[in-house]
Amino acid sequence: METTRRETLKIVSAVAIAGATGKIGAANAATSKMKFWAAATTPCDKNLKLDLGAMREQVEWYKSHGADGLTFLGSTGEFTAFTMAEHKALMEVVGKAKGNLNVLCTASTANVPDTIELCKHAADHGADGVIVSPPYYVKGISTEGMLRYYTMVLDGLPKNLSFYLYHVPRWSAVPIPVELVEQLRRYGNVAGLKDSTTDAKGYTNFVTKFPDMSIITGTYENLEIALNHGMGGIIQEAGPYCRDLADLFAVARSGKDFHGPYAALQAKIAQLYGPKDGLDQYGIMQYAMTTEMGKPASFQRPPFVDLSDARKAEIEETLREQRVKLGRI
Repeated sequence: METTRRETLKIVSAVAIAGATGKIGAANAATSKMKFWAAATTPCDKNLKLDLGAMREQVEWYKSHGADGLTFLGSTGEFTAFTMAEHKALMEVVGKAKGNLNVLCTASTANVPDTIELCKHAADHGADGVIVSPPYYVKGISTEGMLRYYTMVLDGLPKNLSFYLYHVPRWSAVPIPVELVEQLRRYGNVAGLKDSTTDAKGYTNFVTKFPDMSIITGTYENLEIALNHGMGGIIQEAGPYCRDLADLFAVARSGKDFHGPYAALQAKIAQLYGPKDGLDQYGIMQYAMTTEMGKPASFQRPPFVDLSDARKAEIEETLREQRVKLGRI
């Protein structure tokens, strides 16, 4: 079982990796793997209709606030709640608006043909890579079964399309084993893995076993470890804290001590989200972001529920206390 957000933040802060100062070597500081991707939400209007205009504005927000890249239709983007046609429409909007952003599209389904179709569509419309989870309905899949699935997908894709495995057992309940990564390395376009857990030990194991791959953390809790190893992060907290994260990555890439900025942002995040890492985490991020942008609120599709008016008021007050500038786009 994964720890809570608050417990994990305490654990990670105590982990001493690559020196207590949080410094990294010049070689790691210069690596192209140390990218900051914002994990985008998928905006819907009050009738739960996909809002492509709001998605376009979200891309512009991240471009203007220092993100290196953008991922969408992941867990934060509620990918299981949207149709194949909506997935493709989102990719086309993001591809046209991306500018210099490095775009990774999550293209996960429960079957091989649809996964291949979405990956190919992403490649044709500006994605720099794709992120694919194991088939998420069947549980207890053997390594052999997952290898068969990923092999069939990879054999059907362009060889120049960067491919990332998606380790997100909290939602998929199908963890990616180290052995699977080792066997899939024979595909030259398997660039790495996105680890969306708060398990510091597990993430460190991936990083140390595959230092030449891009082992991206999908949680802020493991970002300190990632930066210590010259790795990147796909961070959902980028919504309201995009500039803070961009500045943090800039400090880390410079080779300077980034522990102070990391701890300061950690405190902001903990205040906004509260002590529990519950199902409302994506709604909190989404509401905080639209509030900061000065845009109408977006809504989540079932099974997620709307935040209460009281919780929304708390979020607004927290942003004011943190002196986050509101309505800047």
